[in-house]
Amino acid sequence: MRHFECNRLFSTVEPHLIDLNTDEPRSTLHAMPRTREDILEERRQLKAKYGELFDSTAALLFRHDPVGINFEVNPDEYQAEAGSILPRIYGCQSADDVCSVVHEEFVRWFDVATAGPPERYTQIASEIWQLWEVSRQPKK
Repeated sequence: MRHFECNRLFSTVEPHLIDLNTDEPRSTLHAMPRTREDILEERRQLKAKYGELFDSTAALLFRHDPVGINFEVNPDEYQAEAGSILPRIYGCQSADDVCSVVHEEFVRWFDVATAGPPERYTQIASEIWQLWEVSRQPKK
């Protein structure tokens, strides 16, 4: 049941419509076109909220390059996807749940054909789940 709630809550919400303070969807009635400055500010807020987890997730996606956009000169290419994946992980209970989230986000950002099958994201999800678990441990 938790998995369903995890996916249902954000599956149709654009990343910029998620309130970074509460991880709740923002009202779409107040959504406005985003400028480059808006996007950069949102990214800054995501980095502030998730810290190293944001950078590690984006780097992991870049390394695995599931949709073939790593041209070795664009290491920030997957930051948008990392930014839409991380808020959804709170409700996940396993790497399998994360795999569903990651696949759904890639389908949303690209399309079904480009994203490919969910199995393409199994290793990525496992590594994101490990990063998530480490980030949830108290700092020593």
